[in-house]
Amino acid sequence: MTLRLGARSWLVAAGLCGAAGVALAAAAAHAPLSDPALLERAAEFMLIHAPALSACAWLADRRGGTLPHLSGLAFLAGLVLFSGTLALRGWGVGVPAGPAPAGGFALIAGWLLLAGSAFPRRS
Repeated sequence: MTLRLGARSWLVAAGLCGAAGVALAAAAAHAPLSDPALLERAAEFMLIHAPALSACAWLADRRGGTLPHLSGLAFLAGLVLFSGTLALRGWGVGVPAGPAPAGGFALIAGWLLLAGSAFPRRS
């Protein structure tokens, strides 16, 4: 059975986020960092949201509609902004404070959109 293209994209994103989470966790444990706790938190969020992106893939394939895709986009944007900011700060790179809270709001939106995918679509 072949997944639809959109669903396949979310599954690829899930795999990449999971791999990035493991890599960040390993770096937090072994690399010389200015703040390993920030890298650990970035890894944690990547690993928590990888299965959520898998759920977006499943819903996009089985149920269709725009909500699973919007949820996946919100998750990805949130991870880039939130985890990306934390990871850069963990490596000692100066990053403005604004992207992390914006990423947090995007992650919340992703979860709400995913929850909305549970309801029947209107025809």
